[in-house]
Formats: sequence, C-alpha cells, structure tokens
Amino acid sequence: MIKAFGVLVMAAAAVGACGQDAVTAEKAFRDSIVNSRQFLRGLNGDNVVRWRWDGNVLAQEPPKHHSMAIFTVRGMKIKDGKMELTGERRTLLRKPDKKLILSASVDSVRVIVDLAGADSSSLIPKLAGLIFYSNIKDAITDVPAGYQSLLPEKSEPSKSPMQNVSQCDCSHPRAATCGADTANGNMAGAKHPEIASSVEPDFSAQAGALHQLGRASALISLIVTVEGKPDFLWIARTSGIEGYDAVALKTVEQYTFKPATCHGEPVPVDLYVDVTFEIR
Repeated sequence: MIKAFGVLVMAAAAVGACGQDAVTAEKAFRDSIVNSRQFLRGLNGDNVVRWRWDGNVLAQEPPKHHSMAIFTVRGMKIKDGKMELTGERRTLLRKPDKKLILSASVDSVRVIVDLAGADSSSLIPKLAGLIFYSNIKDAITDVPAGYQSLLPEKSEPSKSPMQNVSQCDCSHPRAATCGADTANGNMAGAKHPEIASSVEPDFSAQAGALHQLGRASALISLIVTVEGKPDFLWIARTSGIEGYDAVALKTVEQYTFKPATCHGEPVPVDLYVDVTFEIR
C-alpha cells in the first residue's frame, strides 16, 4: 500500500510540473504577442482564421480570401484546449513612390488555434513562428509569382505594356513572358473567361459612408480555375472604406465563370473584377 501511494504521489507531481510548464509557456507567449504586429501565414484574409493540431503538425484551415495585411494582436485567451487571439487587421498599401503604408480601414480578426492533443508546453513557444511570418520579406516571398505586382495600391495597378502580342501563342511554354498575361492578352488560341453568374453586393452596413462619398470601388484579383470557379481571391486595390473590401471579396467568391481556354482546352487564368458602388 505504501509503495502504491508513493507511485501516485510521483505521478501527481509530474502532472503538476507539466501543467506548470504549460502555464509558463502561455504567459511567455501572451507577453510576447499581445500588442505586436504580425503577418498571418497563408496571407490569410478571412475574419476568422483557424489552425488545428492534427497529431503531427499544426495545420491551417485553407483561407477563402488572401490579403497582404498587418494583424495587430490585442488579446489572447485559452479555454478548453483552444487558444484565441483577437485583434485588428489593416491592409498594407503601396503608394506611387513605392512606400508602404497601412489602410485607414480596420477589420476585426479572430485567430483560433485548436491545441487538443498537443503538448502545449512545447508547442506554444513555437506558435508565433508557425502561424505568423517572421517579417514582411518572408510574407512577400510567399506571394505567388503572378501576384508579386499586386500588392495593394491606392490607385489602379500598373499594367505592363503588351509587346509582340500577335506573336504569342497561349500554348507556348513562355506565354506569360510574351508581354501579356493570360487573362488580358490577346494571344493566339486564347479565349478569355466570361462571367456565367454573379450576385449583387450587400453594402447596407456601409450605406452611410457610401452615400456621403457617392462612389467607391475595390479591385479584386483572382484565379479562374478550369472548373470556372474563383480561387485565391486577393485585394488588388482597396476601397479605403471599412468593411467594403470584405463585402467585395465575399461577393466575387460567389461568381461562376465560363473558364478561359487555350485552343479549346480549359486553362486557369488570372482575372480582375472591379466591384463598384456609385450613386447616379
């Protein structure tokens, strides 16, 4: 009996030490992350960002929207094995002189990390490096090559002049370097995507600001898949009005398209959709 009691006491002590390590890790993480500015991995542009421990790695729920933005963490809590970070996101803008600034509009964001099954004391100290880029350079590097020039701007994104378009064929391995991209160029054999169905945006929450301004516009870039679905939606030009960009993204993701084709075969292409509100 005495021996068994001794084993139980040792086990209880081990659990207590493990719990203490987790509490220490949580406090250290909270102290380092609250009021810090971060770039969400995956260039996640959703208002709710979810991560989950799958038994081996921390996996992110694929985002519906993408954005080059700064997420400022304002609060953190852990309950029932889930960590929740709350804060606000501001889109990163590029001025004509290439200087980067933050948009005036702010979106509320929640980052939910399901830690169930994970060793919190060892995972939490690594968490910042798993869910955030360490710096802006790493974030920009993760932007697909075709989107490198689409960092949000205050004005229309510049388009490269088309060169020798008549000599470009969509099936050529170097078609993208012929001087026109597959969505906007008139390459031989290429047929542009067409909108098959669309929905009207609901800007009721922004009605006051929109009626005061009279006009607002957000440019959304996306990839039209071979199935005619919008993918990798991106804010190519922000409206500057709180909530407007989010509505524009949600609207465009509901579009369907007749896919672009190259010599009759469906191909994925980049496309711009301008979501404009105007009082006439």
